[in-house]
Amino acid sequence: KTKKLIVDFRRAQHPRMYTPLEINGITVDRVSCFKYLGVHITEDLTWTTHTAALVSKARQRLYHLRQLRKFRVSLRVLQCFYSGAVGQEGSAENSAFGRTHHGNYTPQSPCRT
Repeated sequence: KTKKLIVDFRRAQHPRMYTPLEINGITVDRVSCFKYLGVHITEDLTWTTHTAALVSKARQRLYHLRQLRKFRVSLRVLQCFYSGAVGQEGSAENSAFGRTHHGNYTPQSPCRT
């Protein structure tokens, strides 16, 4: 389960060779990207992989919302679906960083019974 990620910005004319890391005689696998606290970290420290993952996740979640809109479902139902299926993920990610409410804004669910 242990992985290693090498970040090296030194300019080199040839690919660098790194000695394998061993812990208790077991070689630790080298990876070019891993996910830590929900953020994809790459060996070149760019946001490309993380952004692509977020876009993919958003498209998957919004697909059903677009389908409901295509069938001319009422705005209230769309809001309920969004707050239940799509909006919950965003609030869970924000609460991991201590940002459940932005300023004085308190989210209100349109789906009260």
